[in-house]
Amino acid sequence: MRYFLLFTFFFTLNMSFGASISTQNSCETIYSEVDEDARIPSDFCDKMEELHRREACGLSRLKLFFRKNINYPEAAAKAEKRGVLNTTITINDQGQVIATDFGNEIGFGFEEEVLRVAKDLPEFIPAKINGKAVCSKIELAIQCKPKKNNIRYKAIEEQVRMYDPECEGIAVIQDRLGCSNVNLYAFFEKNLIYPKEAIDNKVEGKVVARIFFDEKGNITKKEVVSSLGSGCDEEALRLIDLVEKWVPAKLNSKVKPSNKTVKIQFLLP
Repeated sequence: MRYFLLFTFFFTLNMSFGASISTQNSCETIYSEVDEDARIPSDFCDKMEELHRREACGLSRLKLFFRKNINYPEAAAKAEKRGVLNTTITINDQGQVIATDFGNEIGFGFEEEVLRVAKDLPEFIPAKINGKAVCSKIELAIQCKPKKNNIRYKAIEEQVRMYDPECEGIAVIQDRLGCSNVNLYAFFEKNLIYPKEAIDNKVEGKVVARIFFDEKGNITKKEVVSSLGSGCDEEALRLIDLVEKWVPAKLNSKVKPSNKTVKIQFLLP
């Protein structure tokens, strides 16, 4: 049986690193604070005008890379082992990954699996300070746990998703959904217009909305289930309406009505 690893990623600061695996070292100085973060290249992300949106989109691409390529270790599955692995990826001024460090140890093959995937990372667009490429690091806290009941995928259940030609050619159902979700939130980031009322009142946070679809992928209803107010709720619903096409949910290859919950982040500029 093949096991998959479910990851949740967070930025972490001030970490103490207990293990270090280095492939090469061409950096005299490694910066933790830069003007522009290192990121995986993407035509979709690179076209975004705002720097913070490009960086957020690039981080989503990094998460997707790990999600698509890492397997849940067999030893961890047998022991039902879970944990959080603090991981730092060091990138030189050429965009190459030169080291992968861990701030703690989980064992059961977690570290080896993360290292395996990290070695296959593509070259990054390097971090910059004053327009000059520099060495930098990306810090991630990775929560490692198996997806529940992998056997359920034999039903070939596909969740509703935004249509994206970049994702539709991906063979694995969950990877296709993951790709679509990454691009959906990047789309929200790119098109979000911060309401003036929210800026004036210094309102930020998340609007949680639920979207209902028929068997053709048409939206039949949408509602805000967690509100921010100050115009943010209306902006979240407007962003949902901007999505041109949705792929309907499927169960055993048959389309069906469904719903999807989205969380749209509002961060003051």
